[in-house]
Amino acid sequence: MVARPPARPVPVSRAATPELPDVSLASLAQAWQKPLFSPTRSPDQGAQGPSADLAGLVLTGVVVNADLKMALLRDGSGHSLRVHQGQAMANGWTLQQLSPLEAQFTYQGQTRSLRLPAPRLPAPSRAAMLTLPPVTAP
Repeated sequence: MVARPPARPVPVSRAATPELPDVSLASLAQAWQKPLFSPTRSPDQGAQGPSADLAGLVLTGVVVNADLKMALLRDGSGHSLRVHQGQAMANGWTLQQLSPLEAQFTYQGQTRSLRLPAPRLPAPSRAAMLTLPPVTAP
């Protein structure tokens, strides 16, 4: 086996690298509002600003203890969100109060509540009960 000497890095010349233009975020707003490579060219759902309602959000869990008060939510696209009490979400709604079964949000004087969905048990089975043969001692 022939040993090769270690490859040396090629020096990069700073003069060969062009300077990038100074671009403000405001000038790029059109790029996220109407994405160039999207067939529908519509804004992202999260980039549309405050929502007038909590439509599409489902309360999936609540964490309440001495140190932490947090609501666990899921949006219509299946993404999970964690919101601490007093924290504002991207849509403008603020988690105001939290109980073990309910989260109360406020936005511009409006108040909305999300409740944990109550689990429904399946209907009782109509199938015959299983019976096991009697066990006899050896």
